[in-house]
Formats: sequence, structure tokens, C-alpha cells
Amino acid sequence: MSKEQLLAEASVTLDWLRKGRDGRTSERRNAKLINEPMLAAQFTAGSIRCVPSTIDTPQAIVETTMLAASLDKIIATAKKVLAAHPDYIVDPNNYRLTFVYERLYIDVLGINVDRMLNDPDLLEYFINSIWLSLYFVDLGPYMEMIPFNAVIRSRQPEIKPSWAFVPKVADTDLQDLINAVHSRQYILMHQGVGLSAPGKETLLYTNGSGAYVDHPDFGRLPAGLTYLDLRTWNGETRDFTKADVRKLDADAM
Repeated sequence: MSKEQLLAEASVTLDWLRKGRDGRTSERRNAKLINEPMLAAQFTAGSIRCVPSTIDTPQAIVETTMLAASLDKIIATAKKVLAAHPDYIVDPNNYRLTFVYERLYIDVLGINVDRMLNDPDLLEYFINSIWLSLYFVDLGPYMEMIPFNAVIRSRQPEIKPSWAFVPKVADTDLQDLINAVHSRQYILMHQGVGLSAPGKETLLYTNGSGAYVDHPDFGRLPAGLTYLDLRTWNGETRDFTKADVRKLDADAM
């Protein structure tokens, strides 16, 4: 099967984003969470800057860098998950292996899993292609969020989730941009590997804890994850620091 065919078969879900548009959204929200030490991730650098766009209306660039699991560790985690749950993978046509980056969930059909896990370059190409081609977020009538760079850079222990907040129409202004960034709310420091099969409980191995937290603004999310809060941005260009990093902690809700 060609790379293009693999991409065409990929099932992508933007959970906690396109509410109700995917049949597996509620299933994912109720997945059994398992903390996986190999997926540990932390913020190392980031920035937000306001720049003019090609149609003379403002846009914002958000760039982040996370010290995270390398692609080799992601593959090792996936193989560990599959080995631990042989009852999920009896029929390769009926299970899905899921890779999670920030709020993007990428499903790989069981029939393609072995090829992906045994070809790191193909898996990197696959994840980056999905990220760059399909991670688009509608932020209302004036603005949208689009991916700015590939999320995986070679096979190093870091990922770089980055986006541009761009106008969809002419005559948008700075306040429209600020409103759009605020509506996105947060950047989530999240990596995960999931497994699902018909009639089975959905599993999600994550760098968060083994429980959920109900955030008053963000909704139901895995506890223990960290995030950058975008809701206080006022159009300035600045670097994010570790002081900007918040934690989804049930005790703080």
C-alpha cells in the first residue's frame, strides 16, 4: 500500500474540538486512562507573535517546543500496548491504534499497524502529513487556526506543535484576532497511544494521570497534563515561560 493510500485510510478525530461530529468522541472521553512513563512530556520553549498577513490583516503565530517521547519511544509504547492486550487485536480489520499529539487523535487501522511500527520513517511521514493537512480549526466567522510546522522533527526527543491564527475574510482587525486566540483557550502538552476494538473498553496510554478532571472552562480532560493558557493574550509579541504553564489538577478545580 502506498503512502498516499495509507493517508487516505487514516481516521482523524479532533476531540474536545469538533464536539459531536465524530461517532467516537464520547467513546474517547470515557476511555480508560493509563499513565505511561515513556510518554513524559514538558514545556521547554514557546512564543506568540502578531504579524501582518498577505491581505493586510493581523494574524498570530504560536510556536511551542516540548521535551517529549521520541518516535522510537512512541513505537515502543505502541508495541507494549498491543502485547498487553492481545484480545483487542484478534481481527486486524476491527481494531484501531491511535496516536495523540496535543488535541489531534490519529487512528491507524489494524491492517496497517505492523507496517507503520516497523518503518519509523513512514510513521513520521504519516503523522506529520496528517498534522499539516488536516489539523484545521474553525474559530468563528473571521478566523481559523492552521498548522504552521511539522509536529515531529526527525527522531529527536522533542516535538514542536505550532499554529497560525489567520483571517478567513478581509477587513478583520486585531480584536477579531484576539477573540479567536481566546476562543482556542489553551495549548495542551499531550502525547498518547490508544487502542480500541468493537465491544472493548477504549484504552489511552498518556503522559497524564490515570483519571479525568472536569475543568470549568475546558471540559473533561486527562488530569495531570500541563497547558499554556491563551485566554489572557492581548495582541502582544512575547515569549512563553514556565510561569505560563498550568496543570490540570483536580485539587485546583
